[in-house]
Amino acid sequence: MCIQALRGEKGARLGDTIVASVKEAQPGFKVKKGDVVYAFVLCAAMQQGRCDGSEVKFDDNAAVLVNK
Repeated sequence: MCIQALRGEKGARLGDTIVASVKEAQPGFKVKKGDVVYAFVLCAAMQQGRCDGSEVKFDDNAAVLVNK
């Protein structure tokens, strides 16, 4: 779950760094449920327009955790 987009705007888009809360975690990992982490947005379900006029849309939202 996104807590804050570090870009300074209301929401986050593809390629943005965000502050997020972990909703699900696998047992045995360093990250636990409820931890606040930094993440990089890879896929977003919301349509994103490109310069050439095409649009990119994914089925799910996805992010990668980063060390900061």
